[in-house]
Amino acid sequence: MFKQLFIWKKSKLPTWWLYYLDRQKSSPSIGLSSEYHRFVIVDTETTGLNPDKAVLLSIAAFGLSRNSLTPGDHYSCIIRQQYKADPENVSIHGIMPDHSRAGIPESEAIQGFLKYCDNAIIVGHHLGFDLKYLNKSLQKLIPGARIKNKSIDIINLAQKLERHPNQVLTDEKAYSLDQLCNRYNIAPVERHTAEGDAWVTGILFLKLLKKIRKGGWTKTRHLIR
Repeated sequence: MFKQLFIWKKSKLPTWWLYYLDRQKSSPSIGLSSEYHRFVIVDTETTGLNPDKAVLLSIAAFGLSRNSLTPGDHYSCIIRQQYKADPENVSIHGIMPDHSRAGIPESEAIQGFLKYCDNAIIVGHHLGFDLKYLNKSLQKLIPGARIKNKSIDIINLAQKLERHPNQVLTDEKAYSLDQLCNRYNIAPVERHTAEGDAWVTGILFLKLLKKIRKGGWTKTRHLIR
């Protein structure tokens, strides 16, 4: 890996990647009030749970700024992959091999996603899972590269907000997207699709932001890990 990085440092990096890196230099300051930031809520669907074997099938993202989440501000795609479908996984996300073959190339999908994100703060539920697959796609283009945006995992944020001296929810299942939606009175929309889960996560994030402001946590440093 280090040898690969050395080779890439000596070679000319793609213009789109250099632009993306430059945009990260103007990423939101942690001292600014979170209401002035742009967030991107993201979710992905994959062929399985093991990133060493599974591949990325779809990406969906919605922009959120000034406490507003709108359907028109979004990025979504189905990714062209060749794979043997697992009936159990297909029954969850509904993406058949025929759907995937009609999608866009993986390289185009990851570049489009990074262009959409720009220097926003990325938000997701169990975000580490999504980032593993997104970084895996990115590294097919630039060995050793990783997504640089600041990020917030909804699970960590909810745990922080719900923690108090007399009661702590430690059960992992208590922070599943379904359980969180139930606790915050959010109706699930197209569950287990990238677009549906990203949208629901965005609504959940807005509710958590409201709770944060009521508690006097107004700075981004209170949100980011």
